[in-house]
Amino acid sequence: MILGDKKHRKPIPVTGGPLGSCPSCDGTEFLAVDNGEETNFWCSTCGRCWHLSLGWISLVEPATCPGCSLREQCLARQAASSAGH
Repeated sequence: MILGDKKHRKPIPVTGGPLGSCPSCDGTEFLAVDNGEETNFWCSTCGRCWHLSLGWISLVEPATCPGCSLREQCLARQAASSAGH
């Protein structure tokens, strides 16, 4: 899911994809993103990022994605969610 070299990675739009819908908001529009080690799926509706592995879906911790082009957006969403609780 990498377009270009490591410095020029771009997310790839995916509708539904392997997730079908977002476990958090039921959105179906995702971007397949590469964090430098694995592919995750960022929900364009709620801004959460998900990882699929061995039949399990898990929420991605933005701090673990230093190579992802959407990392700053994920950190901002996480900060906003934390401030609201």
